Amino acid sequence: MIPKEFFEAKKFWAKKTDRTLVKAVQLIRPYIRCYFYGSACHADIKKIFAQDMERLEASSIDVYGLDFSTTNLPAVKACATFNDVKLKKSITQEGLQKWQDENDALDWCVSFEWDIEGADDDYNIRCWSHSGLDFGLLE
Repeated sequence: MIPKEFFEAKKFWAKKTDRTLVKAVQLIRPYIRCYFYGSACHADIKKIFAQDMERLEASSIDVYGLDFSTTNLPAVKACATFNDVKLKKSITQEGLQKWQDENDALDWCVSFEWDIEGADDDYNIRCWSHSGLDFGLLE
């Protein structure tokens, strides 16, 4: 069920040179998706966003670390960016931060996921620590 690219990436990763680590990331990157799920927020996000945020796919994902030390499915360090997200005109970046402090952190709505055909929740990218996963909203 795990694509052959993962096994190739693991071999590159094991060599631990800059060049081979880049190759490993290039092989794994096409299988990673990131989504913003508005329904995961406990507060009303319609108060801050000027668009439907029920399910929004990240515009880009940068992978900057892999760890195959315990499995053929790597732990991942990645950053996702959501372009073209429109806040309501009355919401500034400071206002957005205040809303999160008072309601719910928006990172709870972000899900990094494997896009592997036939994979189930056992292949969830979120099974490891969230410390290496980050996202940003750009205006």
